[in-house]
Amino acid sequence: MFSSIMGKMNLFNNIKKKIWLRDGHLIILAHMLDKLINFILMIIAARYMNLAMYGNFSYVKSLVASVTPFSGFGGNHALLRFGMDSEAHKEKYNILVSSLVYGAVFTLLLIFAIKLFLNLGGFMENDAMKKMFDIYIFFILSYYIFDVGRNYYRILGDNSKYAWISIRYSVLTLLVSSLALIFFDAFIFIIVLVILPILLFVFENKNIFRMKSENLQWNPLFWRYGFTIGLGAFLNQFFLQSDIIIQGYLGINPEAIAQYKVATLLVYTFLFIPNAFLVRDFTLISANAKNSIFLKKYVYEYWKYSGLVLLFIIPSFFLFSDKILILLFGDKFQNSLSIQNILICGLASMVLLRMLFGNILNAVGKAKLNVINAVVTIILALPLLFWLTKYYGILGTAYGMLGMFFVSGLISLGMFLYYLRTISTIGGFHETTHHR
Repeated sequence: MFSSIMGKMNLFNNIKKKIWLRDGHLIILAHMLDKLINFILMIIAARYMNLAMYGNFSYVKSLVASVTPFSGFGGNHALLRFGMDSEAHKEKYNILVSSLVYGAVFTLLLIFAIKLFLNLGGFMENDAMKKMFDIYIFFILSYYIFDVGRNYYRILGDNSKYAWISIRYSVLTLLVSSLALIFFDAFIFIIVLVILPILLFVFENKNIFRMKSENLQWNPLFWRYGFTIGLGAFLNQFFLQSDIIIQGYLGINPEAIAQYKVATLLVYTFLFIPNAFLVRDFTLISANAKNSIFLKKYVYEYWKYSGLVLLFIIPSFFLFSDKILILLFGDKFQNSLSIQNILICGLASMVLLRMLFGNILNAVGKAKLNVINAVVTIILALPLLFWLTKYYGILGTAYGMLGMFFVSGLISLGMFLYYLRTISTIGGFHETTHHR
């Protein structure tokens, strides 16, 4: 009995140590707030928009969210990897400036191409939807600049600063955008969402740009890596948003899309838990990219603690999610329960397979493998989701996503095992390399 109690105490002590490692508690808090506040904002939107308007906003938000990871052609992602490899502070700063300038230009080109493609492709079902999209699409530029600015502190080893900037952004977004929606309308709400990231970037980084940068550097390796990892992130996010995008393209009633959207919110919100740890450990995994012993141990530790969390979350979800859904969103969304119970079954494969191995492959410089995975997944998913949605409605969409979560996770696991066979262990892992 005593040994059992001691074993549980040691387990919880180990969890506590891992959370606090490398300011991990602040990063986890930041990501927790980001997901929680996004969730709360969607609740507020559901309360203050009618079903049709909420469905339109959900569709537009999914379109923009799918391309946001590719903003700047991945310059925000490349900044982390190449910035960590640079020792001199001035060199890190030059990389920052190049990421901002070139990335902003690339993002503007991307916005123009997306608007042209979606307008010609008939993706906008009604005028309200088109007006929302024409405003919200500029979020990808604003958020890219903000993300590059806060990532700069990570390559300086200041995870605390990175986390507090993220926390302030989340809190301001909740306060200001909620007031805009409550006292004005949905379009003012969207405008606030677009301008807040760029305003906070200017406020948080006003002292940084007193330094002088050398001539803008163009590093083909930097942008090739950024493009690859950004493309992989875009394809992965596009897959996660493809259910609602297909529903909108097929002309599914916006009210039905609204029902589906709230069903996904409770499920996908739980993904912040493993993602917070993976974001925190990106640079540590990168520093041990050739150490197979470390990578295997990391996977084992991740599975142990994530599995423990899932054993609590999934049964609790089945027991209480219906009551929580109606309490948060109102009686008009009670038809979403069956969709929630389908999607929650896919949460385990996402957490234990796709997210874990996808992030590891990015960190070790094998983003191309994630791109291949994403391409294969989308090639399989789009016709499946299109067919199921067309003939079985939003319930068919949910079953299609469940199957593709599992398939994508297995592909990611196979690619990680392939990578392990290509490397040789180089000794003990570097617990403190590139960190405070």
